Amino acid sequence: MMMKRFSVVFCVSILGFATGCNPGTTGGETTKTTDPQTGTTVTSKKPFIGMPSGTFELSTPVMASSLKQGESKESTLTISRGENFSGDVAIKFAEIPMGVSIKPVAPEIKHGDDSVVLTVSAAEDAALGDFSIQVIGHPAKGTDSTNKLKVSIAKK
Repeated sequence: MMMKRFSVVFCVSILGFATGCNPGTTGGETTKTTDPQTGTTVTSKKPFIGMPSGTFELSTPVMASSLKQGESKESTLTISRGENFSGDVAIKFAEIPMGVSIKPVAPEIKHGDDSVVLTVSAAEDAALGDFSIQVIGHPAKGTDSTNKLKVSIAKK
């Protein structure tokens, strides 16, 4: 009798976990985003696992790109696409430190691509220190996604 009760409780627990944690189930952290085209604020809940449908996330390298003044290095920006999102994403940068440049200046991650390679350059007189460059992904339709690209500039 005890084993039968345990089996029923176990099966119900597994069923509850499986249906409560699939990518389409909301119930996680509540977020508010503003659609840049319409100015409308949308409140949504992130799923416990995965990303909300119709969205994307940008990922930057975990470690800072270390550059000396006068140097250039490549850095890869990747995209994770949620269900029902396949559009192109235009990339913009903000809070770029003095003397640092990023090429291409206006990169785009096209439908079907999952990354773009950037060249980060520090001029001979670039500001020294650790910086976080804001990376903004702007889709043709939907809300923007942001992240930080960490750059560390040292003396030549």
